[in-house]
Amino acid sequence: MVHFDFFVKKLIMQHHKQCFIRQRVKPYASLRLICFAYAGGGANVFHQWGESLPEYVEVICIQLPGRGARMLEPNIDDMPTLVEHLLSEIDVLLDIPYIIFGHSLGSRIAIEYVKQLQALRKRLPLHFIASGSRAAHLPSDNNPIFDLPDDEFIQEIEQLNGTPKEVLENQELMSLYMPVLRADFKLADTYLYHSEQEIGCPVTVFGGELDDISQVQLEAWGTLFSGPCALKMFAGDHFFIHSDRKHVLLEVQKIIERENQAALV
Repeated sequence: MVHFDFFVKKLIMQHHKQCFIRQRVKPYASLRLICFAYAGGGANVFHQWGESLPEYVEVICIQLPGRGARMLEPNIDDMPTLVEHLLSEIDVLLDIPYIIFGHSLGSRIAIEYVKQLQALRKRLPLHFIASGSRAAHLPSDNNPIFDLPDDEFIQEIEQLNGTPKEVLENQELMSLYMPVLRADFKLADTYLYHSEQEIGCPVTVFGGELDDISQVQLEAWGTLFSGPCALKMFAGDHFFIHSDRKHVLLEVQKIIERENQAALV
């Protein structure tokens, strides 16, 4: 019966639009790590993360419309529509305990997603990891950029240091990539989290020592959760999840092992 359930779920995933991509299917996994990427990113941001984590962990990555195999699908640039889109796959994700990891915009999409799960009385994450982002209810210190003219928009993107210069200078690539970036930055520039109820789990916040997000903005995540809040800092700028990947994954693994042990008690 276990094998039948597994293959039914696999079939559902194959015929869906694939919002959530399994790096490697693990039918006997006891825990999932569900990862939400930064603006412009996709499932490839977390490439090979699963190889650094325990065998009992199944890594699942968000793949939003407009990127990867979903390149021809229209981008989504408002949070309610995006979260409703993601909620269509909850029943094949929440059958076992899970941890959420979101970086930058990904952390803000993730908390809105979890807020809706809580409202629907679905299984909540064992732990929420908010990485490289001010708390979701705090407005940005910067001016919106999503509606700037192309040349100014590209200059702003270049300053963030997250898109290779070769891509930014390739007009053909940018003509494909620009709609994805504009949609994601509209989400980032216009969304503010609001809820009367705290999320019922602990949160750990990751920050970059050279990022321009302040410690106060990072620690403010704790006000949105009923569980304890911890802060971990890493070497590097906003994209420390790449430049300091080894230490980020070590910290993620510690959280996974701690929560897995607690779940077994």
